[in-house]
Amino acid sequence: MSMMGTMAQPADIFHLSKKGDSVMSIKLWLDNTENDINQVDDHWFTPLHWAARYGHKQVVELLIDRGARVSAKNRGDDTPLHNACQCGHLEIAKTLIRHKATLSLLNERNEHGNSPLHYACFGNYRELAILLIENGARLSLENKYGQTPLEKARQVLANELKARAVQMDQDLSPIPYQSKTWLGTAKPHTIRLQDKHDDLDMKALNIKGRLVDAKAYSILKGKWNDSDVLVKILILPRSITVDSENENVNKYFKIL
Repeated sequence: MSMMGTMAQPADIFHLSKKGDSVMSIKLWLDNTENDINQVDDHWFTPLHWAARYGHKQVVELLIDRGARVSAKNRGDDTPLHNACQCGHLEIAKTLIRHKATLSLLNERNEHGNSPLHYACFGNYRELAILLIENGARLSLENKYGQTPLEKARQVLANELKARAVQMDQDLSPIPYQSKTWLGTAKPHTIRLQDKHDDLDMKALNIKGRLVDAKAYSILKGKWNDSDVLVKILILPRSITVDSENENVNKYFKIL
């Protein structure tokens, strides 16, 4: 079989990251400089999200070494660390923490207000929960339903975690969840995103290249505030005119 016959096509990278049994195919995909290691699927999962969710340590390490963003979020605001903790993958969590999973990521809350520690406690993953606390995860973060990780843990684990948190001088006063939901107050020439970005000036985007050039839309890649972003721009029919001062123009642009 030829080398080209073994190379994974761009659409396969998510499948490969889920399966985790063909590291060489993933390496070949990554060696193609036209491929974006931080590209997302329909649910905004990156390859690193899937590898972390399915517990493939070798794939996780490979993706991170090649530049995968540990801080990437899917549509539900889950980071790869959330996914690892949801499934109880201790070694994956250790790897992510060792590779740039900062204190803020340890305490990042998703759309439900859950931190990685919430999931470790809910799943009764003792070693995982202890790992998170020892690296700075807060036991007092409330989710959007007013529940802390301590309340999601079984009693034996809850007692142990509380004792460890006290030893580490954690303030156990509840920290309420604050919603990031868009309130519909967009400004001219800006995009107000519902998920995770504040007001975004299109002029602040540093566009690096074009990934997709379809009939109805284009997808560009670039940088914004030192973060890699994908920008989807819808191409309007000629029969539609949009006033650039009108806030409705915002619906034609989207950060992926």
